[in-house]
Amino acid sequence: MVLCAFIFCANAQTATRQVYQQPARQTQQPAQHSVVVAHHLDPINHRNDVRTGARPFTRYAIGIDAGMYGAGIWGATNLTDNFILRAGFSYFGLNFTTGLNDVEMAAYHRGTANSAGASYVDFNAPQWRMPHGRVMVDWFPIANGVFSLTLGAYIGTFDFLLDGEVQGYNPNQPLSFNVANATLNPRDDGTFDGRLRLGNLVKPYFGIGLGRSIPNSRVGFRFDLGVAYQGRLQFLSDQATVGNIGEEIHSDYIPEGLELISTIADWARFWPVMNFSLTVRL
Repeated sequence: MVLCAFIFCANAQTATRQVYQQPARQTQQPAQHSVVVAHHLDPINHRNDVRTGARPFTRYAIGIDAGMYGAGIWGATNLTDNFILRAGFSYFGLNFTTGLNDVEMAAYHRGTANSAGASYVDFNAPQWRMPHGRVMVDWFPIANGVFSLTLGAYIGTFDFLLDGEVQGYNPNQPLSFNVANATLNPRDDGTFDGRLRLGNLVKPYFGIGLGRSIPNSRVGFRFDLGVAYQGRLQFLSDQATVGNIGEEIHSDYIPEGLELISTIADWARFWPVMNFSLTVRL
């Protein structure tokens, strides 16, 4: 800040001296004087045009980032000197390498509350899918500063895809299982599939940022830290009874062995968000 103030004062003093010297040179070299003044004042006016007083949608940038919602790409434009609009898309996907075999689950005779004893279920390796769009507005308290507050939303799904099979299933004696507050009815061959969906489609976000969304130079960096509210964990399946789909899930209802999902059920309604971005001004 001291260095910037020194440079600014030096430029201002130089321009002032040239203005005071203007009458002495004006009659002798008017054309040359005009060139000198333009040479010293144009860079200042140019910086003002780029950084302040810009009309909406006159500056643009694109960026790539990586963070808690995966890798993504986004674009930004100015709304005012202090407000920047960003929109983009991010994706994360993971295929687990192992499943769970011989998971003991309580079974019930279908259509009744009568216990059918314990059954053993084999779960195939789950898949994790997180496609999200996003819309953000960055507010810079100081128009040319690097600190900002961000308000916006992530729009998309956060799913664990599951499928499995009941061992020794007899279609002549159909069974039901209580899975995550929903009643699951396997197919006649004993198979089933579904997804554990964390949260709602729209996830409000609030955070802080360091770095310009639209850099003053050609290339810039930005760091975002915040939290998104995702909402409740839901179980969705074509084999689940309609009346129970989407009810709140507590970790006590998740089969033993799925500790990761159990942890998410209890703690990840508020999802921490951290992003590192590389931006390019267009």
